[in-house]
Amino acid sequence: LISLFTLGCFSIPTMGYIDTSQYQIKDNNYVVLGRVTAKAEVHRLALLIRLGPGDIYNRAMMELSEKAKVYGENVGLINVSVDYWFDSIALVFGKDVVSVSADVIRYK
Repeated sequence: LISLFTLGCFSIPTMGYIDTSQYQIKDNNYVVLGRVTAKAEVHRLALLIRLGPGDIYNRAMMELSEKAKVYGENVGLINVSVDYWFDSIALVFGKDVVSVSADVIRYK
């Protein structure tokens, strides 16, 4: 704890998960277009006070969907993975970050 204040910063390990829906694509009726990533963050003061909107997961997913152009197209996202981490400087100023990545497919 003393080294935490002496060094002035710390970071929690990255926490992540893979979004599973148990849906399987059985036919080969799609083409993989590529991989997209998106990130959203919010700053914190004294670890408790958010200095912006706290819906960082939703903002990251919205940016991911916009990059993949899934709205109005015959496009979908597969293999979605989410990472979350928190960085702080002297427990006074910090930042929550969510990073989302997925493969983009187009149905034939």
